[in-house]
Amino acid sequence: MVSSLGGGSYVADLVRVVNGDSASRYGDLFEVERQSSSFEGTYEGREQQLHLGSFVHVEDPHGLDDLADFTVAAWVNPAFNPSTYEPPDLDNVDPFSPPTLTIAAEVKRQSVVSRFDGVTGTGWSLSLDEQLRPEFAVGGPDGVERVVVDASVHPFDWSYLAASWSAVDHTVTVHLLDLPWSAADHFAARSLSRPQLISGTVAHQGPLRIAAIRNGPGAERAPLDRPGECFNGRIQDVRIVARSLDQDEIKELSSEQVPDDLAGEVAANWDFGIGITSDVAHDVSGAGHDGVVVNIPERAVRGRFWDGDTTRWTDRPDLYDAIDFHADDLEDAQWSVDFTFEVPHDVRSGIYAARLTRDDFVEYITFFVPPPVGQPAAELAVWLSESTYLAYSNITLGATARGNYPGHNWNDQDDEFFREHPEFGTGGVYNMHVDGRYFGYGSPHRPDLLMKP
Repeated sequence: MVSSLGGGSYVADLVRVVNGDSASRYGDLFEVERQSSSFEGTYEGREQQLHLGSFVHVEDPHGLDDLADFTVAAWVNPAFNPSTYEPPDLDNVDPFSPPTLTIAAEVKRQSVVSRFDGVTGTGWSLSLDEQLRPEFAVGGPDGVERVVVDASVHPFDWSYLAASWSAVDHTVTVHLLDLPWSAADHFAARSLSRPQLISGTVAHQGPLRIAAIRNGPGAERAPLDRPGECFNGRIQDVRIVARSLDQDEIKELSSEQVPDDLAGEVAANWDFGIGITSDVAHDVSGAGHDGVVVNIPERAVRGRFWDGDTTRWTDRPDLYDAIDFHADDLEDAQWSVDFTFEVPHDVRSGIYAARLTRDDFVEYITFFVPPPVGQPAAELAVWLSESTYLAYSNITLGATARGNYPGHNWNDQDDEFFREHPEFGTGGVYNMHVDGRYFGYGSPHRPDLLMKP
């Protein structure tokens, strides 16, 4: 799978890596040996993009299509405020906590729950705007109308967001309830509502998403639209009720369990504490609106009702029923295939690479060939820690804090590329999310610019 910025043709061939070090003082010993291969030839290149962001996707929320009045609500714990973000000063890097490249400057609105199409501007979305103010958007033929509560939620604390739609009154009311985890903070807790007449109507169409909107076609092999307006932080207890609730009823709905007097009107209720080890988001309302969890956000995360009973989520999954989403998560790039290669059974073990050449630029796609199991072909064994390599994938400290690591041999072309395309400098446990927390994973299903000679 190849992405060629600006298009143009390139030549691909196979090489065996003898000495892959070209960046140190021993760079003159760099050596690769060309091998014959079935894929050798010239290919027409094209650019393939990365569509970052984790979310939950419900493909067919059929039972929600006929809702006239409804209320949508969720607990949120946002981890990034776009309005207060300042790019790091790369000329004065903190030697003890150097920054890495992120896509933080691109984050604006953050969706919580939506049936919104960002390309056509139609549907609805409950979200936080650039100042972390609760907002409900209604899109139709005449444009997008937004109802905003003029107060920001607190980063890294729990707030309850809800929006109610009354078709009779043509009114959307957005609610913000501060119900923080710390008892001392309850004295300053807010209970705010913002009603507003809407000229159009709230239409239910297309898939439903949690932590993102739909934003046009995805990668060439992607079965889903690309995500947009992705959320950064924790979300839990996403619920939809088939009635326009008032503020007192919404406070009831925010309970750990749906109250009996509202249970019969719940049209959807996603419990992230069920099936934590899977990629399924379970709808426990009985309506069957299960979703798929996309791009490996962090699960088994402490929820709003965590009481300290245990620090092991396996003991009490119900206390770890939040999902931590990020706008820069990515599990699988889902690019289209340019060529394939089946390694012959008699090939010599070693480090190999598909060498891609366009004009004077050369790139390598590296892979490892072991001997057949139980049939060592040499007296010396080399241990290659592929999982460890994933931890270091796409590390961008060479582009931000090179002076902190004088012993490393950085690739100038890679660092320049990362600065121009920070979306590639994500993943790997030495890179930071937009909120300053480190990634917890590396994935072999996305480009790794550093896994090469």
